[in-house]
Amino acid sequence: MEKFIKKDNSKFFIVWLVSHYADELDSIGAELLKLAQDRYGSTAVQVGAVKLRKWAAPRGEGGGHVPRWVYLAALDLALEKGFEPADEEEKAILDYCHQFKITHA
Repeated sequence: MEKFIKKDNSKFFIVWLVSHYADELDSIGAELLKLAQDRYGSTAVQVGAVKLRKWAAPRGEGGGHVPRWVYLAALDLALEKGFEPADEEEKAILDYCHQFKITHA
């Protein structure tokens, strides 16, 4: 499984949401925030398109640390929106993220 952990797992589902819902990022941000508040105790008050794009950007290109509540809520929201792994690499990332959620939620 380690050979598949190449993508930045903390950003994978945020990138997926941004790429699939580019025209709806403010509403996606609101859904993400609601999940994070309800399920993970986030105290953030707003997540909009600009913040989502920043979290999705590679670290060297303006992206930065993704808070744990974002990581967990993005996984939940992507699954609710119909994410299905396209290949073995994405399946391994999904498995890895589920394990992270079990141990860190």
